[in-house]
Amino acid sequence: MIGAALRTDKRVRNDFVFERALDGAMNTLMRLPGTATTELLLVRNAEPDYAVSAAGVMRQPALSERGQNQARQLAMRLRGLEIEAVYRSTEWSAVDTARTVAADRDLRVVLAPELRDIELNPVALNGTGSDRQRLQAELCVRFANNPRWDALRGVEPTRAFRHRTIQAIEAIASRREGKRAVIVTQGANINAYLSMVLGIERDMFFQAEFTSISTVRIRRDLYGVQGLNDYAHLPAGVLAN
Repeated sequence: MIGAALRTDKRVRNDFVFERALDGAMNTLMRLPGTATTELLLVRNAEPDYAVSAAGVMRQPALSERGQNQARQLAMRLRGLEIEAVYRSTEWSAVDTARTVAADRDLRVVLAPELRDIELNPVALNGTGSDRQRLQAELCVRFANNPRWDALRGVEPTRAFRHRTIQAIEAIASRREGKRAVIVTQGANINAYLSMVLGIERDMFFQAEFTSISTVRIRRDLYGVQGLNDYAHLPAGVLAN
């Protein structure tokens, strides 16, 4: 009886040691602590003024009133963090969002042209008409059956889009090794990069909220996703419909 009890106690201790070691290993691999770790805050642009775009005034509109509020809330959220640099894509909504973040930090916003939004070719959609609801329904069916940009006519091919997006973000990470950088771009680009990090084949696996933050930590060839689509800084009144 005593021998059996001792063996049970030893098994319990071994299980505890293994459990704690496993927890520690996963914590180290996922959080990647250390001064050599790079942290990227992937931020979706604030809401653009769709009314201006719909009216045909400009294809890439600046921020709507709600979008301006979103950008201010984002800047307040990030105020307590030490940020080495702010990067932005070419869209005006990303430009305005990045400027708002960098405004009170004495930081220059750096252009990353390869992080432009996915390219569209409306000419390829000839024959679908101007019925938005019908076109939207068709796109939903096509993407649901094959969740790759290649399934949609008039959209930049998956391989080309992923390649330029991933290369651009990896270049930023290399330049800011051991530092924290904010990258303001579009939801499709954020999905492309995180799909690579997480080994996901889908080109879009989540809908990023405006000014949401997805955090990736990098140390050499290791990646750890710390947060995904975090928009806790947005009160209900400034969330998109």
